Amino acid sequence: MKRCIYCVSDSGYFEKFKIFFRSLRKYNYCDDVRILLINPTDNEISWVEKHNVKYEVKEKKFEKVEDMKGYCANIRGTFIRKTINQYDVVAYFDVDSIVRRDFESFFNFYRKGFDLQVLKRNSGSNLQKMFAVGVIGISVNETTLKFVDLWIEKISEEGLHNWFSDQIGFARAYIDLESELKFRKLEMSYIDWGFHPFSKVWVGKGERKNEVRVYKAQETVLLEKPFSFKYILSQIFLLKYIVIFFLNRIKLKLHRKLFS
Repeated sequence: MKRCIYCVSDSGYFEKFKIFFRSLRKYNYCDDVRILLINPTDNEISWVEKHNVKYEVKEKKFEKVEDMKGYCANIRGTFIRKTINQYDVVAYFDVDSIVRRDFESFFNFYRKGFDLQVLKRNSGSNLQKMFAVGVIGISVNETTLKFVDLWIEKISEEGLHNWFSDQIGFARAYIDLESELKFRKLEMSYIDWGFHPFSKVWVGKGERKNEVRVYKAQETVLLEKPFSFKYILSQIFLLKYIVIFFLNRIKLKLHRKLFS
């Protein structure tokens, strides 16, 4: 099984990518990682080369920061499509993802014959919220290549610089090809923005990446040298988080039992 994980990053998110990459290697993912670097610095290019990350550079001017953020989200379909034929199965992860446990089981959708794996939400007719596309798994075959091509087309129709064009385009492409796709709903454990202690992947959805202390502590553990002061403090904080999490669950169960 030849596989690859794709990411897209501008300079503002490159530190997040470094943390994600380290978390991948920590949990023994040793296959290809590809990243599209938007307006990178020389140091960022040197870093990916040093760590054997396959990369492509896109130099592009933007009138507004929001345009750049929209573009980074929306260009990924095109980036993936260029090299997807080299693999049996691929995944896309937002760079603010952090792998926290062995996640080999993520690729079980491919082993079991599914084409597409993503978190599908109960959104009614709201296409923007139908899928959480920060983590995507794709088995490479004729049907999914057709899907990726259609996704790229729908994104273009929605606007390459517009927020949520990627999510709306994904939903529209899925609706058009739903009868042809063997779809598997991604478990929340692989795209957890609620930070359950035993989830396999935490994601810094929205401002959570900057505001949630336990997410920041997990970043520090991956950035700092083992047994450094910051590393030890962050490990203590994570342990405390787990203990409080389970104490709260016990309290809730007792409360339900007493008042049911």
